[in-house]
Amino acid sequence: MVIRIDIANFTVHKVLVDNGSSTDIIFKDVLRKLGLEGARLDPVHIPLVGFGGSKVISLGTIELPMSVSEETK
Repeated sequence: MVIRIDIANFTVHKVLVDNGSSTDIIFKDVLRKLGLEGARLDPVHIPLVGFGGSKVISLGTIELPMSVSEETK
C-alpha cells in the first residue's frame, strides 16, 4: 500500500506501508528538512538489529504530529 503522509506540516508523497515492520525510521536529515533538527529526542537503549545481525544504536524516539491519506495515482 502506498499513502501520503503530512508530518509536521510537510507532505511526504508515496510512502510505502510495511505491515511487517517493527520499527519506523526517520533519518536525521529528514528531521532537519522538516525544521525539527533541534527537537528533543527521548533516548532509546535497545539497538536496532538488521537482517544480517548487524546492530545500530538509534539517536532516540520522537512523537510527530501527522495525518495519513490515500495517494492518488
